[in-house]
Amino acid sequence: MSRNFITAAVTIGVGVFTGYYAFQPALQELAIQRAHGIQPGASSEASTSKQNDNAPLSNAAASAPQPSEPKKGK
Repeated sequence: MSRNFITAAVTIGVGVFTGYYAFQPALQELAIQRAHGIQPGASSEASTSKQNDNAPLSNAAASAPQPSEPKKGK
């Protein structure tokens, strides 16, 4: 066997490990959804946003500080 084979095997192993590590949270969520009988395409966030269609998109106006009155000099 040549050194190229060992390098290729290590590279493939690192790639598989990295892919598993990166997608592990999504795979766990998918497994939980399948265990509970929830469709993979329908997330809980999507149903929440459909219920709040009439809600304002942001509260920027409500959270903005109100200007104070100018102080009168002595």
